[in-house]
Amino acid sequence: MNLPIFSRRVVFTGVLVLGAALFLAYRLVSLHFSDSIYVPSDADREVHRGAILDRAGNLLAVSVERRSLFANPSEIKDPEAVAGAIAPL
Repeated sequence: MNLPIFSRRVVFTGVLVLGAALFLAYRLVSLHFSDSIYVPSDADREVHRGAILDRAGNLLAVSVERRSLFANPSEIKDPEAVAGAIAPL
């Protein structure tokens, strides 16, 4: 078999690369539309973190539950009224 422009190696390499690309495309599509992969409903739950200790066993950090409050300043029309409302907190 005599190929005037391409050698057998080039054709073989091209076929091999094309086959690998088609296989990867097939796997991407099959994984994307597969029903076997799902996210559990409890994925959003918060995890309680343990205490952080140094090598001597001394407590360095611990998780503490706190309430938080935030506001978007651009949405506040009356800053004095908002400050008075949240001051007791």
